[in-house]
Amino acid sequence: MVIYFKTGTHLRENLKPDIDFYTRKVDTKEGLTILEIIKAIDLDVSEIAFACSDNTVKKLDYRPAEGEIITLLPQISGG
Repeated sequence: MVIYFKTGTHLRENLKPDIDFYTRKVDTKEGLTILEIIKAIDLDVSEIAFACSDNTVKKLDYRPAEGEIITLLPQISGG
């Protein structure tokens, strides 16, 4: 199964985009959660707050479908 992770933040450096400046194609097993896929490609889970797909916020236990584009958004802190 193929999905696509996108990010426009500092996460991009660790994501290692290969499709364009923001997007990485990920070959993964069907039925895995976003969290499991993130761990499998060695992203730091603690830096990711949530994911979005189809203009909807998705929890990290969401199971993406074939060809889905998922935007990863980082933890944000203020002061």
